Amino acid sequence: MNRVVRQLLVFILFLHISSSAIFAADPYATGSAVVSATVIGTTTNAPILVSPDNNAAINTNRPSLVWKRPDPLPATPLHHYDVYLDDDLLATDISDSITSQTYYFYTIRRDNDTFYLEMTSDLDQGYHTWSVKVYDTSGTSASSETRTFYIDSIFPYILLETVDTRTLNWNTSISESIPEINNRNVLINNANPLLSGKVEPYANMVITLVCPQNIPNCQNQTYQGNYPTGIWQHRFNNLARGYIYTVSIAATDAGGNSTTFPEFYLIYGTVTPTPSAIITPKPTATIKPTPKISPTPTPPTATISATVSPTITPPEPTPELITPFVPYAPPAPTPPMIPSLAPEKANFFTQYWLLMLFVIGLPTHIFLTFYGAKIQFTNFFNFIFTLFFPFLGKKDYQTVPFSTIEMYNPEKLDSAWQKKVTDINGYYSLSSPLLNSIFVKITSTGRYWKNIIIKGSILPNSCLFPILEDSQITSDRLQILSMRFRSIPLFLACLTSSIGLVTQPNYFYLIYLYLSLHLVFSEYLYPKISK
Repeated sequence: MNRVVRQLLVFILFLHISSSAIFAADPYATGSAVVSATVIGTTTNAPILVSPDNNAAINTNRPSLVWKRPDPLPATPLHHYDVYLDDDLLATDISDSITSQTYYFYTIRRDNDTFYLEMTSDLDQGYHTWSVKVYDTSGTSASSETRTFYIDSIFPYILLETVDTRTLNWNTSISESIPEINNRNVLINNANPLLSGKVEPYANMVITLVCPQNIPNCQNQTYQGNYPTGIWQHRFNNLARGYIYTVSIAATDAGGNSTTFPEFYLIYGTVTPTPSAIITPKPTATIKPTPKISPTPTPPTATISATVSPTITPPEPTPELITPFVPYAPPAPTPPMIPSLAPEKANFFTQYWLLMLFVIGLPTHIFLTFYGAKIQFTNFFNFIFTLFFPFLGKKDYQTVPFSTIEMYNPEKLDSAWQKKVTDINGYYSLSSPLLNSIFVKITSTGRYWKNIIIKGSILPNSCLFPILEDSQITSDRLQILSMRFRSIPLFLACLTSSIGLVTQPNYFYLIYLYLSLHLVFSEYLYPKISK
């Protein structure tokens, strides 16, 4: 019995172990069991932009860029942020755990889940774009939307150029151009005066003619408009002769900056006098002395009677004639459309033509001179110095202009004793002492020179002058043409650099123009004044 029980227990144990092994080792086993697992997310949400809003108009040129951490946060920890301004990288590697840090162009701080980037330098007026990109520790990134905002931090100016036929040129940006209040009376000869002037482009303006309080049947004339070009005109109508009208002008730009023009006064014709109180006293007096006999003398008494004319009081204006007016600024306009303020795309006629003329200007002139004079590349820098500064240094020897002179020791022809490039006048210098005998080789465009050996002692008193070849049969015809027409690109260099300096002043155009004019002097003016 015990044996049977033991065999049965062993069989059950074996069966249990076998079934467990099968389910553990068989990856393809199927059944009704449902297996669930949690997978850690690898995606990162984009940062949330807070301020400035999209298409916001702000009146500070140092705006704060504010954004929040992604919501919800990814499973992978966040690492850093990159901030882009106008599609350029403004701030990089801003740590997600930063508290506060100041850099050269900005200051960054974090308050809970919100980041604040404060600019430390001014941004340009006009439109800007910004966005933020976040990275987590695994290198996954996500970019926010790109927002656009408009900066207008400069208060608009108002220029009053003319009133009727009078030229004023009163400008709020030039305070001394506007006289004191007692000198702001403008006499006009037209009941319908036209006012004209200028204002900041795209600003809203409100122009009001305020009626005097003592004139019946008069209503204030108010006009509000927007002036994209900055040029404004407005005409008042039906001014009554002999009264003083007050004019109020105000302007507001897209940033909400408002400027109020100082009030001035229009007088059409002769001013009607205002009645004033007139007091005309007419005293009359009768003196009747009465003598009395008394030990104590009594002074005489007099009876004085006076007649006073009635006081003339001007009539009080009735309430219906009084039109109270409080100057006010117009509301801020909508910022102008982006294409109107964005710089124009470069095209052939505005930018590339200047660049092309720069290339065929000064560099082409130098190349034509270098090629036309048959200068070797090893003498390039010596040639450039001689080209720009022919007036420097003492030069005792002369030959034809822009020639290459090679002088050798007759006993050592493997290397030149001296090698010179002559200037625009053909002058050159040699270091002393001179050799007793010199083998001379000259290369000059359109001229022929037979290599000879001369005495060094006669070199200071002689002129090495190559023979002029026939221009029709010479092999240097291309070089001769290069020398003949090399002044054309130099003229273009002066012209284009002058235009560039006027339209877009910068140091590049200034230096380019200076070098061009310098070559004009050294190549064309200096040879004439140095003779």
